[in-house]
Amino acid sequence: MIGISVGLGFRREDIRNHRRYFLLGLMQAMLLILLVILLAFTMSYLTETSMATNLLAVAPGGIAEMSLTAMTIGADPLLVSAFQLFRVLFVLTLFSLGVRTWLKRHPEVMEAANKSA
Repeated sequence: MIGISVGLGFRREDIRNHRRYFLLGLMQAMLLILLVILLAFTMSYLTETSMATNLLAVAPGGIAEMSLTAMTIGADPLLVSAFQLFRVLFVLTLFSLGVRTWLKRHPEVMEAANKSA
């Protein structure tokens, strides 16, 4: 629903004025879809899990939405939930480590934040 509301907010002149960004975003989305399909296919080939389960497991999205979709189409919701939870925890861990590393290299940012608080 959020994507639909954002999409309806675009006007033709917005796309014309920002064609380069639109095309880059479209290419990035297509690359992500291709990578998800390739990863799901590889997992299906190497394991005994279904393609539907693997697609929902590796596709970006919310844990609840992917798990409910898995239940609806007969895929394995436990495996989908486990993959999605791992993805969220992995990204949060990497982000946390990245912020800490960045703040160590830029201590002036932390000092400015402490002064304003």
